[in-house]
Amino acid sequence: MTPFTFTRSLCLIGTILLLVSCSASKKSQVVKQEDDGLIEFVFIQANDVYEITPLQGGKVGGLARVATVRKEVLKENENTLTVNAGDFLNPSLIGTVKLHGEKIKGKQMIQVMNAVGFDLVTYGNHEFDLDEDELQARMNESNFEWTSCNTFQKSGETISPFYKMVNGEKHFSPKTYTWEISDADGTSIKVGIFGVCLPVNQRDYVHYDEIFESSRKAVAELSKTTDVVIGLTHLDIKQDIKLARMVSAEVPLMMGGHDHDNMCEQVGDTKIAKADANAKTVYIHRLTYNKKTDECTLKSELKQINDSIVDDPETVAIVNKWSDILMTKVSEIVDQPNSIIYNAEVPLDGRESSIRHKQTNLGGLLVEAFCKYSEGVDGAIINSGSFRIDDQIFGSVTPIDFFRALPYGGSIIEVELTGTLLKQVLDEGESAKGDGGYLQRHKLELENDQWIISGKALDESQNYTIAMNDFLLAGYDLKFFTKKNPGIISIKEPHPEDKNDIRRDVRLAVIEMLKERGE
Repeated sequence: MTPFTFTRSLCLIGTILLLVSCSASKKSQVVKQEDDGLIEFVFIQANDVYEITPLQGGKVGGLARVATVRKEVLKENENTLTVNAGDFLNPSLIGTVKLHGEKIKGKQMIQVMNAVGFDLVTYGNHEFDLDEDELQARMNESNFEWTSCNTFQKSGETISPFYKMVNGEKHFSPKTYTWEISDADGTSIKVGIFGVCLPVNQRDYVHYDEIFESSRKAVAELSKTTDVVIGLTHLDIKQDIKLARMVSAEVPLMMGGHDHDNMCEQVGDTKIAKADANAKTVYIHRLTYNKKTDECTLKSELKQINDSIVDDPETVAIVNKWSDILMTKVSEIVDQPNSIIYNAEVPLDGRESSIRHKQTNLGGLLVEAFCKYSEGVDGAIINSGSFRIDDQIFGSVTPIDFFRALPYGGSIIEVELTGTLLKQVLDEGESAKGDGGYLQRHKLELENDQWIISGKALDESQNYTIAMNDFLLAGYDLKFFTKKNPGIISIKEPHPEDKNDIRRDVRLAVIEMLKERGE
């Protein structure tokens, strides 16, 4: 053997010994990283999201920003689940627009939510604004899971879970959802999640089981098969609190929807959390579960979604596509939808927390326009539920702002009715404070429990003519108030084909009024 060959052999032997040593060292490190029984996981919670774009002049909200937040949280902890606690398919202005002969009806939201990366949703009452075939199409298009323990599809006498078609097969929405997770040191758990929806939107194709009993059964079943149980609820806060009292020992967190303002309530061992509507905020819930003690600790952060967060490029591309479609369609109804028609130094308040509880300047503008373009009326009313922007409009106001505020549109009608019926309508509207039936009014004031009309006390023996939106006479918010009510004397409606009659669209009336003021 030459000196060179001998030296090379020694080097080879040394390399082998080094590799063996390193391998042994790595095995030693793996052995040392024992399961500590602790595992951390995260929920990103949104609820009641109707708009895919930012609001307030681009300052707040925007699902492309939520996508960025999600990616950042995933870098922190891959055990992250992004959820929506219901109400996202309707209402929105773009949802009322027709594309290829059909109303969009939430198609834009599904595409954007898929891009964001939502994992799990429960049904909100507004999902059932859609007809059955429309909802089915949206579910088929979704990449995320749907779950509810009390909300099912009804066909005749048959009641079964809703489903979506996946690769040609029906994938039924489970009553509960199990999320299996593990971490680097081998700790693994099952997180059980139940969804529930309040039964306020009654449709022929929807069946609701009782809220509380269904939830209790779901929690009991999940408690047997999972390590920790979480709620995903679309209930009003009073119902959430009642449910939390029933399941507090088993459920550390209930992520809720339906109420549009952020809130956090502690009921026993259960935290109830709701983010602001339209993704102005999202909740980030960081949980740590101890398998050795069965203890679960929770830290919740209300994350502001604003213009300090950059848009996720992939998501914003889809948002922009739908925004362009919307602008094209609105341009067919009103000229120059992005032109400035008004400067709102004081924000026009369309927030549901305001407009469903009191008279606001946004509501006031609408009913003032009703009177301006109607002949010989004594006052005007509109139901607050017609306003769907849940936001303030400020600064440079454009026609598109009013289309977003009132996505359903509708016409202005002039109704002659008895004083007795008018009082009943006004009283009922006042008692509906907090709901969509609360009335925004013009020339109609309540003073010391007495209704005043144009400065005079309402006289039940007289007849009055009131301008209102046509929806109000459909009997939805005020069930007794329909065209068949004997207290109605006459109804004057605009002709839908008369392009010169500005009353054909409530939005055109307020836009035209503000244009005239600016000239």
